[in-house]
Amino acid sequence: MPGALDADVVIAGAGPAGAAAALTLRRYTNLSVTLLERSSFDEPRVGELASAGLSPLWTYLGLDADALLRGHVAARSPLAHWGASSMDFTGFVAAATHGWALDRRRFDRDLARAAQRAGARLVERAVVREVDGAPGAWSVRVERDGRSAQCAARVIVDATGPSARIARRIGAAFVDDDSLYAVMARFEDAGVALPGLIVEPAAEGWWYAVCVPDDVLVVTFLTDRANLRALHAAEAPAWFELLARTTHLRAIVPDRRPWSLDALFVPSRAAASAAGVGWFAAGDAALAADPLASFGIGFALWSGAHVARAAAGWLRGDPRGIDAYARGVATIFARYRARRREVYARERRWSRAPFWRSRIAGGKAEQRV
Repeated sequence: MPGALDADVVIAGAGPAGAAAALTLRRYTNLSVTLLERSSFDEPRVGELASAGLSPLWTYLGLDADALLRGHVAARSPLAHWGASSMDFTGFVAAATHGWALDRRRFDRDLARAAQRAGARLVERAVVREVDGAPGAWSVRVERDGRSAQCAARVIVDATGPSARIARRIGAAFVDDDSLYAVMARFEDAGVALPGLIVEPAAEGWWYAVCVPDDVLVVTFLTDRANLRALHAAEAPAWFELLARTTHLRAIVPDRRPWSLDALFVPSRAAASAAGVGWFAAGDAALAADPLASFGIGFALWSGAHVARAAAGWLRGDPRGIDAYARGVATIFARYRARRREVYARERRWSRAPFWRSRIAGGKAEQRV
């Protein structure tokens, strides 16, 4: 692996949270940053909407929003028939009112490249295998293309997504609230024009559809493990059988096999503490939310920026930002959980179905893992 990867701050994961942390550090400090991304930004990613209300964050991060969002699709307020048979606006799904429907792979790549231009070292296809040492003197073993290298860091940031691989290795505990599986279909050359996000509940879970750049339609079914296994939802015939039972989406989706069909784990959980001495969790590694909340990208950018500020403060000898950040994440998680349960409780048409019964009753019991 060419070149030294040692840095003041090593960030594992170059999604929006990791990129925001790198951009903040490079814009507002002289600290060195290594940004490690396990992919080449080519895998499917859930979370296609960004709110127009993120403008202050683009400015704070020093980004040209017009350039960053060029080619993505302007989207109006979501439509849903949550708790009713007719389509209407729903406030929780529309936490992001107007905004942008994104090609997430392109969006994440462009954010990471912006961090690279700002001076961060970006390394793609780099997987963190081990973390040893202590705060201020971490040793990170990185594997890339079959070769290993050691990377020294004063601070390490876990932005690896819901798996939170780094935080778990360091010993962080997590509070599990719920878990879903997203079965995501992509239709290329879809020939469909949607005004924004379309949401439709069903007995076994709920659906959303959104048009993203390059005439691609993304249709995602959210369900739980029992339904995924029992209905073989990751197979195209079963997926279309479920789609045929919908009221609105079945008229939107093309009558042909999707270009891709992927099943992804989507937990609802948060770190019991999202930061400690010399380490931080950001984005989904700190708080992974139900897609119904529609705040994943906004939270990722917010958390990345706050982690960067707290890390820089700690390296200057001021540890107060660590607890402040962890408390902020805990507060957001508590509010999110309460609001999420309120919204699931609005849908009563399938209140006796297992998927809805557990969520209307309050969701999964809190569990630390």
